[in-house]
Amino acid sequence: MTKRDLGTNLRALQAAYDDANRRLTAARETEKSTSRAYDARRRRTPMGIQTERARNAWAIALVDWAGALVAREAAKDRVRAERRDVDDTAMGALMGSERPVVHEADQGATP
Repeated sequence: MTKRDLGTNLRALQAAYDDANRRLTAARETEKSTSRAYDARRRRTPMGIQTERARNAWAIALVDWAGALVAREAAKDRVRAERRDVDDTAMGALMGSERPVVHEADQGATP
């Protein structure tokens, strides 16, 4: 059996989650500011190239925010999975068992 530091991968994944969360926060702030800029522009001039540019900037910011949200949630899922793996490994070591731990949520799941 190979001995490993159970926390190493978890710390790396937590750092990736923290980074994804910061990116999501920044994307949300960008979306808010472009939304306000677009709203102000269209109230002054509903038609025109500047209004179209403001609308496009807002649309891009929305797409960036959505991508950041998905990335953050994926990072959160990886942290949860690693925590579960660490818990299972620790439990196995405590119990002296080499049997894999099967969770109720995994029953009947297709690979």
